[in-house]
Amino acid sequence: MRLIEIMAVEYHKEIARSEAVAVVFGLLRTQDYETVVQCLSFIKVLLQTSLSEIPLNQKPGSPPIVQVGEILTKKLLLLVMKTVAKAPEVEYIAILVDIVNLVITDPTQR
Repeated sequence: MRLIEIMAVEYHKEIARSEAVAVVFGLLRTQDYETVVQCLSFIKVLLQTSLSEIPLNQKPGSPPIVQVGEILTKKLLLLVMKTVAKAPEVEYIAILVDIVNLVITDPTQR
């Protein structure tokens, strides 16, 4: 997961449209501390890089090329919240707060 997370900084469009997010969906169900932290961190990095990208011909403030809903579906967001609720570790909560702060700007995720 760490390798894909690092690659997400450069190739976030390709990773967002691949099956990597579906793999994260399955890995979150393991309830293993390290696996969950890596998956949450991956989602956060993928969202950050996707939302921060502004193409050359696009004005600032325009919506990003990769929409938040393509990365973080409602089912995945609910699974993340349930996972954190089952085991409210400090690191889980910190990453979840970062994810929520990133997606709060998207009206479809509210």
